[in-house]
Amino acid sequence: MKILILFILVIFLSSTLIGYSYGQAPREDPSLPQIHLQIVVRDSNGQLVAYVEPTVVYLRNVGWIHEYLDTKENKTLITIEGQIFEQIKYEQSWTQTRQRQIATMQMTYNGEVPLLFRHDGYIASPGDTIHTSWDIIRTVR
Repeated sequence: MKILILFILVIFLSSTLIGYSYGQAPREDPSLPQIHLQIVVRDSNGQLVAYVEPTVVYLRNVGWIHEYLDTKENKTLITIEGQIFEQIKYEQSWTQTRQRQIATMQMTYNGEVPLLFRHDGYIASPGDTIHTSWDIIRTVR
């Protein structure tokens, strides 16, 4: 009899808690900027080593992303379907000093990482040049 009661209790609890077992689907948030990133890696002879356009992004703090974007110059206003957006484009380049695998590219603001792109990665060697092109569109604030 105890086993039957325990079995019924387990069935009851599992059926009532099943609605809480799934994560919430993300909602559309107009404050999220659209971010496109291109990464080009060239060796010391200028030969292409890797070209990556990562699509998996982790947003840690949207407020910090906007604060960082506020510091960028060369903003352009564009209109898409009658709505005004701000387009921010900037580039970064550096030369690799040691060999290592690179599988992430991050946006850094005040020593924090508000945004992180993940990708399959590549092996960068000393002398390789890594060039990133950021193209960001956000609603006008």
